[in-house]
Amino acid sequence: QDLDQETGGLNGAETVTLLNNTVNTQYRYLIAVEDYRFEDNGTAFLNSGVGIYITNGIQNMAIEMRATSIEFGTEFYLFGCLDVQQTTGSFIFTPAPEGTFFDGHDE
Repeated sequence: QDLDQETGGLNGAETVTLLNNTVNTQYRYLIAVEDYRFEDNGTAFLNSGVGIYITNGIQNMAIEMRATSIEFGTEFYLFGCLDVQQTTGSFIFTPAPEGTFFDGHDE
């Protein structure tokens, strides 16, 4: 079940499911997390142990956030981009450089 986890803490993981390889291969998915509250100048977020886990049932990938500082206004941490392969359903993950933050509110 997909879940948008905005409350933080140990309330469970945020989950996104891609269900259709034919559709999913038409897009590149940006994978990022946001520090919703920006408490204590982002210190809680930096020390939270936040990470992502990507799986298709065969391939598995776990990546932890690696950063030492954060600024208000650029509180989105970029893990990288995900591409789904149509014929096999496998995926290719392209990591962002460690410590990459951005303003995800810009349009």
